Amino acid sequence: MTYCFFLKIGFQISSLGELKDIIPHAEKKLASIMSSSATKILLADRKNGHWLHYTLSGEVQRSALNSGLAGMVLKYGKHECVNNAYAHQQFNGQVDLETSMPLIIWPMKGPHDESEVIGVIEVINVKGIEGLATTNQAKLSTYDIEAIEFFSNQLARVIYDKLPKAKETKEV
Repeated sequence: MTYCFFLKIGFQISSLGELKDIIPHAEKKLASIMSSSATKILLADRKNGHWLHYTLSGEVQRSALNSGLAGMVLKYGKHECVNNAYAHQQFNGQVDLETSMPLIIWPMKGPHDESEVIGVIEVINVKGIEGLATTNQAKLSTYDIEAIEFFSNQLARVIYDKLPKAKETKEV
């Protein structure tokens, strides 16, 4: 896949309109890119202290902002790749993807300020199993890192552009 591919995805996602439509669509696209069975995109609502997760049904699920593996990535601003999400001490089933598979937790950083984390992407790292047998650490390839980083940057731009509309409805 090329960067043009990711730019096209960014354009497609931005044309969807509202965050309630954008986030579920972006989750499907990322699952396809990463050959993953599940992804979750959480937006940080710092004002109200919640994670916001927009579901396919249009619901907005809220959970405590500083909890789970997502809260850990939000706090430190660096990605994590855990071997077994359930077994990790920071795992919280109300926030994080429920899986015993390797999980990538990636900070989605503001397009104008790299220190601002506006959300977190969680994706089951199916290919990560390959590294467990030999190194006891889930494998994360250069391609996976570049793909998630570029996808995250594209999605952050789209979300940032939608924030004024979302703030009017107090949804982010």
